[in-house]
Amino acid sequence: MGDGSLPTTEPLLLTTPAVLTGTIEPGDGDEGGGSQPSERFEVPFLFVVFVLGVVGNFFVLVVYSRKRYRRSNAALYILNLALGDMLALTVVLFHITEFFKVTWPTLWRTDLQCKVHRYFRFVAFDLTVFNMVAIAIDRYFAVVHPLRFRLMFTARRTKVICVVIWVLAFMAAIPTPFMFKAIYNNDTSLGTVTYTGKLPFACKVITPFGPWWPEFKSIYLNIVLFYVPTILTAVIYVIIIVTIKRTIRPLKKTTNGRSADAANVSLHQRFNSWKSARTLLVVFVAYVVCYGFFATYNVLFRYAKGLSVPPELYNLALLLPFANSCMNPIIYSFITASFRKACRELLCRRGRRTDRFCRDTASRDDALGQPVVLKLKAMNTDNYSNSVSFF
Repeated sequence: MGDGSLPTTEPLLLTTPAVLTGTIEPGDGDEGGGSQPSERFEVPFLFVVFVLGVVGNFFVLVVYSRKRYRRSNAALYILNLALGDMLALTVVLFHITEFFKVTWPTLWRTDLQCKVHRYFRFVAFDLTVFNMVAIAIDRYFAVVHPLRFRLMFTARRTKVICVVIWVLAFMAAIPTPFMFKAIYNNDTSLGTVTYTGKLPFACKVITPFGPWWPEFKSIYLNIVLFYVPTILTAVIYVIIIVTIKRTIRPLKKTTNGRSADAANVSLHQRFNSWKSARTLLVVFVAYVVCYGFFATYNVLFRYAKGLSVPPELYNLALLLPFANSCMNPIIYSFITASFRKACRELLCRRGRRTDRFCRDTASRDDALGQPVVLKLKAMNTDNYSNSVSFF
């Protein structure tokens, strides 16, 4: 897509970022539009992410919006994650157009269009991390304090929390639109572009408010909005795992004067909550892998001067957060038996029940532990939000 020769510059990580108001600064979104080798890799990568993400999250939305899951906290959070991923995939679709100069006069003509796209990009990022924290707290009470969980974490309250997560994500992303400006190849009024291996493109990172902005951006986006919630979530999951290991031993013993049968029911309830926590823990690990490298790079770029990273590795770090938008449905498909079964049922509705794929819908994946589920349902006469076992 590029016209003209590539600029001759020093390596990206050795380039001193501009600190004057309005000047261009590398990082945090300079991945669009570049040399042909990068374009050949990034455009197909983003297109595959978009297709897989839309198809996968569509199945997630259809499956977990069913009536049987409406009182399950875990299902509500999965739906919220899927909605956030759909927003991220919309951002991905417009981001793909950024690689083609023919779209610049329409889709990327003004600063407003550039800023709006980048704003929703960070909204989607924030939605993911806030959901991860809320899910970890929910699973903590479900596993560690199941009685309090039944009383406090109802489905209605969970829906309110999901709405609050969206509000917080929109608020947390407010500073990000100021970081970007629409700049074209022949526009050098704001300084020389020094992005190694790339041509200048439509939506560039800038330093809008002076020398203090890069410091604020690095701390706010990477430490406050990534490392702090990620570490908190990791600690919560460690507590959950330790609690589960400690509760394995007294499976058939009397606990605090209760009968062995009552204790077993309580333990089964705790293990049932652990099934969903285990799946969502894998979702969290995938999130850390996808976002961690990029956040770590940005922190090191600011505070570890002279560090050199190959441009290809940096480009991969920029793309991995987008890839997270299509990974959750894949995780559910590998781990969650009932999700696989529900997806097969959806695919087999339209006259395909004679296919071998459809005949296997009642396979061994359908083993959901019905005795445990029935026992839990018998205990739940109140508005308990996890009476349905689906993991």
